[in-house]
Amino acid sequence: MKTESRYFNEEARTHLKQVFDGIETMRTDANTGVLIDTGPEEGSPYRGFFRARSFESWDALKVALTRPDLHLGRPPAAVAHSGRMNARGISVFYGADEAKTALAEVRPPVGGNVAVAQFKLTRRVRLLNLRAFAHILEKGSIFDPAYLRRKERSIFLETLVRHMTMPVMPSNEALDYLPTQAIADYLASLISPELDGILFPSVQVPGEKVNVVLFHKASRVQLLTYPADTKLSVDTGMFNGDEWVYELTVVEEIPAPPQKSSPRYDDMDFGRIGSNWTPPDADRRP
Repeated sequence: MKTESRYFNEEARTHLKQVFDGIETMRTDANTGVLIDTGPEEGSPYRGFFRARSFESWDALKVALTRPDLHLGRPPAAVAHSGRMNARGISVFYGADEAKTALAEVRPPVGGNVAVAQFKLTRRVRLLNLRAFAHILEKGSIFDPAYLRRKERSIFLETLVRHMTMPVMPSNEALDYLPTQAIADYLASLISPELDGILFPSVQVPGEKVNVVLFHKASRVQLLTYPADTKLSVDTGMFNGDEWVYELTVVEEIPAPPQKSSPRYDDMDFGRIGSNWTPPDADRRP
């Protein structure tokens, strides 16, 4: 993929099919699966994730704080940079299980400002838990060719986790991310089992900390709603007599509700027709 055929690589597709075929039936030595179903319900393993974004100017930070749904969620396709699990232009949602982990993953510059937001899941999602690949249990006889193939695959998957979470220097990202991007792209296109994302160990924070990538189909953020003519602003702090004290506050100025008036007569019901029309380029993801 790095040096021969990148986009229509039948050999790579066949290899990935052999590697991931039947992952929904794999079990670990703790008798757990490699897939995790989670959602907004009480008691779910993950009810949401934290996401961080670094800002080099106060103006950009203030704009983001007024509309975190637009500026702290997954980026628009036009400005989506390539990452460990996505190619440039494919917008996905990267997050972490804790705020500190999300902060470390953005690798902010000294003197920069970082906003961290918590996003809650609005529906159930199915995630592939990469960490479980290190504990796949295969039972059988060493004289059984089928068992040997399964055992070989489990060993390969264990090494694959290390490769997919290996730190990569910024100058090498363009090529070194190609294999992990291809794997994520393949998993996102699976019909059975249908996956919404991948859980993988944090690269920047060693230990049990977890990152997540929600594929494009599962990364849409529900927009915040405000009354018409609402004014949003950010107060950055105050001068206490000796120095400026930074204390960020988002201010929402909501106008008074309008006076009720009689509905206009509309015998053609154009209002109803117009409200149901959607432009051809509308985002139809749930």
